[in-house]
Amino acid sequence: MLIEEGQAAPTFSLQSDSGEEVSLESLRGKPIVLYFYPKDDSRSTKNSQLLRAGRSSAAKRHNRRQ
Repeated sequence: MLIEEGQAAPTFSLQSDSGEEVSLESLRGKPIVLYFYPKDDSRSTKNSQLLRAGRSSAAKRHNRRQ
């Protein structure tokens, strides 16, 4: 499934680290980052790791403002 920039993400639910089921709909109105992990050892793996690091620092900045 290919999602174009600006297109709404499809509805889905996943299990969190704590075992709780979380749906995209339940996060509506909250800042979220959808992270898609690339194939291991691909060129984009390093870029994805940088994105994850940026997401962590952005989340920390957001939490400080609340």
